[in-house]
Amino acid sequence: MDNRRLMVMLGDALSKEANLWRPLHYKTTISGVTAAVEIGAEQRNHAVRWLAQLTRKFRFMPETFALSVTILDRFLQAVKARPKHLNCIGVGAFYLAAKTVEEDEMLPGTLELVQGSHCGCSMSEVLRMERCILDKLNWDLRAATPLHFLHVFHALLMANYPRLLDAYAMTRSRQLGLLTAKLQSVVIDASASLQHPPSTLALALLSLELERFWPNWVQGTLKLAELVQVEIPVVIACRELVSGVLKNVSLTSSQLPGVTGSLYVPTSTGRVITAAKRKVEQLSTDSDDEQPEEEDFYDGIKRLYSEETTAAVG
Repeated sequence: MDNRRLMVMLGDALSKEANLWRPLHYKTTISGVTAAVEIGAEQRNHAVRWLAQLTRKFRFMPETFALSVTILDRFLQAVKARPKHLNCIGVGAFYLAAKTVEEDEMLPGTLELVQGSHCGCSMSEVLRMERCILDKLNWDLRAATPLHFLHVFHALLMANYPRLLDAYAMTRSRQLGLLTAKLQSVVIDASASLQHPPSTLALALLSLELERFWPNWVQGTLKLAELVQVEIPVVIACRELVSGVLKNVSLTSSQLPGVTGSLYVPTSTGRVITAAKRKVEQLSTDSDDEQPEEEDFYDGIKRLYSEETTAAVG
């Protein structure tokens, strides 16, 4: 996939983001009357954790989870729903996302979904909720998710720096799997995931990951920020939110496909890169001198860079 196509994909995603995304603030509720009549941040987060469990149970792709959360948040932004309806809203959003993303043979029937999810809703209630969500969202479910932006950013990075991971026992698909697991943890936390656009959230997460092993992470962040036209102070603020969430979560080996032990271990034959810790303030310094290592492009954004398509570039 060449840079031109990736840029078209990025432009399309940014257009959807501009049209559909709005910041969303859930209130912090306490037990009692308030919690019974209004969906708060913790209730929303609990519902999103449940959607993550359903995604694993039905063996759906990460894109399905990402889209289901986006549909859920957009719907709750459009209507004032009571907590007692949250399960039905969640399973409705989940089913719509699966129908949008998954292959037909992967989709469970409505009865199987109701029974397998233990949502406490009837088939007719789920179907009515699906229609209600579609009506409120104007039948437009193709919103750009943080995961979509993460795919595009990672592909652009690998296209322009194809040897970035050569010195480490880390493949592109492993790294994207790791980033996807981290993004899921961030998306579950409303305080971090809903204050910044999906593009900024994905950029902040990728920037934090690059800082772990790449001395030129500042320049890489600046170039991506320029592509999405986001101010550096905004990126820094989002990085702080994302970093705070990740410090409070512990990712298990099942969430990090193919990754064991230390993440960026230098290979025996590779060039060892020492990633010096840099201050975040360096992001405010323009650095445009370095050119891409090669003009070759990495083909394989579909299905999270499947291992079969991750042959070395160049």
